[in-house]
Amino acid sequence: MSGEDARRRELEARNAGLRTQIDSMLSDLQRKQAEAAQRTHEVASEDGMVTARVDATGTLEELTLSPKTFERSSPESLARAITSVVREASGGAQQARQELVNSGPLGRSARSRRTRAASR
Repeated sequence: MSGEDARRRELEARNAGLRTQIDSMLSDLQRKQAEAAQRTHEVASEDGMVTARVDATGTLEELTLSPKTFERSSPESLARAITSVVREASGGAQQARQELVNSGPLGRSARSRRTRAASR
């Protein structure tokens, strides 16, 4: 019986250690999700005439045009500048979100699984 008791205590200790590790990973994930939800990304055109701000999901929150925008550009170039800054800001939000996901232990585990799967 003492061998079985020792084995049971060992398994319980390992199980408790795994639970602690999982709780820590979940806490880290929740913190990162809350942090990511608060982030915004802002990009301005090279000439500074157009500025776009997006939220963490890449959704446009604000588009600002310089007062001189209509004096200095045609509607076509303005449309291109708006499209460009919105795309760049959205891409930045997407990249930041991906980096945040990949930075924690859950991200490392997923990358390891993908790497192992790709090498098979």
